[in-house]
Amino acid sequence: WVVSYDLFTAREGKRVFGLLGMGGILGGAAGAYWTFIWSNPSYTNRLVEQVLAILLLLQIVLVVIHRSRRHRARSGARAEANVGVGDEAQSPSSKGLLASPYLRSIAALVFISGLATTMIDLHYLWFLRRDLVSSQDLRQFISGLLGSMFLVSGFFQLLATGRLLNRFGIPVALMVLPVGLVSGSALAVIAPGFSRAVALKAIDGCLRPSLHRTAVEVLYVPVAGQGAVSVKSLVDLVIFRLGDASGALVFLVGRALVGGSTRAIPVLILFAALVWAFLAWRTAGAYVEDLRSSVHQAARSRRRLHLHDFRSSDLVMEQLRETDGWRLRVALDQLATFSEAGRRSPALRPVGAEEMLESHISGLYSALPPWFPMVSNLVSHPDPETGAAAFHLLVRYDPKSYLRKLKKELQKDELPDTVYLVYLAAYGDQPERVVDVDRVLKWSREVRGIQGAALARIMGRTGDPAYLPVLSDWLHSPDAELQKGAVEAIGHFGDDRFWDTLVSFLHSGRTRHAARIGLANYGAGANDRLMALLRNPDVDLAVKREVPLILGQIRTSTARAALMVALFWPDPVISFRALKVLNKTRAYRDLSYVEASFVPVLMQWARQYYQARNLESVVPAEVEKKSRASAGPLENTRAWRLLLKLVRERQSWSVEKIFRTLDLFLPRGEGYLSYLAMDDRTLIRDNAIELIDLRLKGEARQVLIPIFGEKDRKEQVRVGRRLFGLPAEKEAVIRDALFDADPLVRSAIIAVIGEEGLTGMLEDVKKASQDPNKMVRETAGLVLRTLSQEAG
Repeated sequence: WVVSYDLFTAREGKRVFGLLGMGGILGGAAGAYWTFIWSNPSYTNRLVEQVLAILLLLQIVLVVIHRSRRHRARSGARAEANVGVGDEAQSPSSKGLLASPYLRSIAALVFISGLATTMIDLHYLWFLRRDLVSSQDLRQFISGLLGSMFLVSGFFQLLATGRLLNRFGIPVALMVLPVGLVSGSALAVIAPGFSRAVALKAIDGCLRPSLHRTAVEVLYVPVAGQGAVSVKSLVDLVIFRLGDASGALVFLVGRALVGGSTRAIPVLILFAALVWAFLAWRTAGAYVEDLRSSVHQAARSRRRLHLHDFRSSDLVMEQLRETDGWRLRVALDQLATFSEAGRRSPALRPVGAEEMLESHISGLYSALPPWFPMVSNLVSHPDPETGAAAFHLLVRYDPKSYLRKLKKELQKDELPDTVYLVYLAAYGDQPERVVDVDRVLKWSREVRGIQGAALARIMGRTGDPAYLPVLSDWLHSPDAELQKGAVEAIGHFGDDRFWDTLVSFLHSGRTRHAARIGLANYGAGANDRLMALLRNPDVDLAVKREVPLILGQIRTSTARAALMVALFWPDPVISFRALKVLNKTRAYRDLSYVEASFVPVLMQWARQYYQARNLESVVPAEVEKKSRASAGPLENTRAWRLLLKLVRERQSWSVEKIFRTLDLFLPRGEGYLSYLAMDDRTLIRDNAIELIDLRLKGEARQVLIPIFGEKDRKEQVRVGRRLFGLPAEKEAVIRDALFDADPLVRSAIIAVIGEEGLTGMLEDVKKASQDPNKMVRETAGLVLRTLSQEAG
């Protein structure tokens, strides 16, 4: 079994371990019947010689397996999976059993199973001794029953174990045996007797070597590694034997206390089986958590360190030396909001949770922080937004001093420095408390550019109607920055007169971003208007595609409900943008939608994936080989190569959309990190698939798991055809693709028709020449002339 952990992943183990267990069951049955045949005392010594010969043969088989190519490849993959992962993510076996909660759960499960099964065995043997006097009868009954149990167990292993593991997973498989023993022992308590003792033994003998053994062995796969031998030895040779000994001790004490009572031992077995069921449930949860932990640790270890990951003073200083303005602003903003206890620099002193929530961060430091001089210099940075971010950090560190300085600057009659205006516009709370209307109107006569845009945003945040005339004039200003500031600001007033004007700004790339913010500033009242834009057939598609992005900035429950509607929109850009916005929303709050709410959209993405796979299956083999080899172009295959590139991009995009959708209802971050693990060539990918498999239910699981876990492309094509009724014939597949929503795919498939000279599809090409998309019409026109000449 230890060798098999390095040969197979957890997902493969659910399929293969049943077959391996079948060998053990058949061997057990053969050994039992062989003992039955050789039960004559004069032949007993010959059995020892036969056992030695079998053990020698076993050693030869193990050497062959150890030298196999698969064993070397799997061992290398497992070692690669641990590269870059912290000590906390390494195999827990290297730290000892007690250091790993997961292995402690397995050990407890194995201990209680040994205790319960030993009591069942002794209870069964006690009845045999009482009711069967002859030792010859005992040997024959025990060996015959044992062989029969192994045969039943073999059939169960062959017909049911794999199906149960693949359909219900490890958690259910672990629960079957203890629940069966609870039922059997309860019956033995109610009506004790020889037949009930045999029935208990039969339940144990049929299920433990098959389903339960396979499920327990799969539990070891995630912790396999250099310490697998010691862990397995400790659990099987020490923990399980301790359970055996404890079971025997409990049986002896119970018999000594109750004498010949036939109910006392079944009561103890019932209690042990209940504890077993509880531990099986807890171990199943620990298995899922261990998979989750391995995926998260591996995904994070393979990503570049985040800008906001301030775990040391050196790292902080390194981020503040960034030359890129955006990255520098992100570093400053994250440092300003730095209040997480687990990421304190070594220079920080311990603080309580309440103190962390105060409006300043100076209390987090026992001395002047090392970044203070550098940030003070950044206030005069050439980029006003960077200077404002630096000033914001200083305000968070010492609000009393720096807010006093801000008020002093803003109370002057002359126009303040741009940094202070940008700070007040971006970070200031209630700006009307530090600036008065007359002074702002005076400044408005002389501002331009970024300074004017910042002043416009300050006007909007105050919500004072006295600023409306100025902002209305700036909407038509030739100064681009001033215009964008006014577009953002005027939405704060919620004035219906400016709605259509702001919508018109969505048409221009220069003002589109500002228009999104301005429309979002209307708040919850904009939801119905935005959905009306989406439903209006006369509205430009480019404007409709901005609606999900605007809804994402409103951040209300009604906006999230509108995004759920947009998620099912026929236009792929609208639905994908709604999905991305919901992903961002999920990053800071849970969504009140269950898995069933997302199944239709998951089916939509899955259908797109299978359609792309099906279309790829009709691409000529020589085109695919040439594409994979990155060789020169084949004659008359340009259309096929374009189509192949498009369908592969469609597959990749569909998988991304599926994982983004999963991330909306799976535990937070689980879908995203599992998606990162899909690119992992080590065993982490299989752990991620197993984790998703355990999370999904019903139709979603049936449709999605083959996309992630099935490596055979032909099998994926067969699954797609079976689930979605996709065509199998080449011409039918091509004809189906003519109705694809993507005009690029339609154009490529029309080009393929022309390249292949499929004159039988002439009428389909004629219909495509009336396509609303110009590119499709032009491609169809060219192909139509070619096919008409060939047909003529």
